[in-house]
Amino acid sequence: MLTQEESNKKKIFYIITKSNWGGAQKYVFDLATSLPKDKFECVLMHGGNGELVDRIKDFGVKTIQIPDLERDISITKEVKALFFLIKTFLKEKPDIIHLNSSKISGLGSFAGRITGVKNIIFTAHGWPFNEDRRMFEKTLIKIFTYFTVFLSHKIITLSDFELNQVSTWSTSKINRIYLGIKDKNFKDRSQARSILIQREPRLMHLQNKDWVGTIGELHRNKGYQYAIEAIKKTVDDLIYIIIGDGEELQNIRKLIKDHSLENKVFLLGAIKDAGQIIKAFDLFLLPSIKEGLPYVLIESRTAQVPIVSTNVGGIPEITKSIPSLIVNPKDSLALSNSIKVLLNEDNKKWPEKDTAFSFETMLEKTISLYNN
Repeated sequence: MLTQEESNKKKIFYIITKSNWGGAQKYVFDLATSLPKDKFECVLMHGGNGELVDRIKDFGVKTIQIPDLERDISITKEVKALFFLIKTFLKEKPDIIHLNSSKISGLGSFAGRITGVKNIIFTAHGWPFNEDRRMFEKTLIKIFTYFTVFLSHKIITLSDFELNQVSTWSTSKINRIYLGIKDKNFKDRSQARSILIQREPRLMHLQNKDWVGTIGELHRNKGYQYAIEAIKKTVDDLIYIIIGDGEELQNIRKLIKDHSLENKVFLLGAIKDAGQIIKAFDLFLLPSIKEGLPYVLIESRTAQVPIVSTNVGGIPEITKSIPSLIVNPKDSLALSNSIKVLLNEDNKKWPEKDTAFSFETMLEKTISLYNN
């Protein structure tokens, strides 16, 4: 029999397609491990069996793997995943389901409605119809996204840009809540560079050069090809370091080789809690084609590392009022020119007290949605 305290807790299911470690996964992890334990019982439902699962289990969060849930589309597997969600909701009776990533959000919101879940919340980590796709694909994705918004009780967008894109769909449901990061124990420049040098010893003799860096999943949405082309065009005395892993690894390796940049561009693979070593860089580069509100730029802003990035998603909302340059996506020449300008700019001015992306604010506003 449940105790009085247990019966008063709200059971919240965080549901996500991929369980690797990226921005959406960090968002789920930070919320699920920070809610008041006397008021909420958290459960993670996920596809795959990645780093998110290992990390969140250490905090005592129950995990449920969704069989057949993958990022790629398969009608048979989607139907199986849908029925698994329905069966689980009927058994577990969650008070709240908080959906993350587009695919599972469509399935999860439908399953939630069928089973009578009272509070269905969908966080859009970048609208999928902003991806670089053919027009008819974008149209189908937009219809599917509208369907998800219609079925959900509340929508969280991470930027004003994304809120404005769907503001005519349902103004009463949509809430803009900026991502917030917890206090970061950033390594200083020397410590951070030592960690990278241990990973790639060739960097030891390149510390007199400017270090430009990117941290992120190696995915085509990140626009790495344009970054590499920009580095090729940049004759300044710099090196480019990419931290991350993913499906584009082999393509990026080939680009580096094709441009004869083996001694200028370094792939260091995934590094746990890489944001802590962001001060190793003189400049942070994010050449994305599609983004929501990337954590890594908030970390770069907090660590006071200048930013060159692209005008997509909520990026301009992060970079305003700090040393940064924003260019159009897929423009390697503009990226190259911006890198040169910002590296050579003296007297970079940073906000004296920067609380724009507070984790406490994000948590408070999200809990308010859980309780209403």
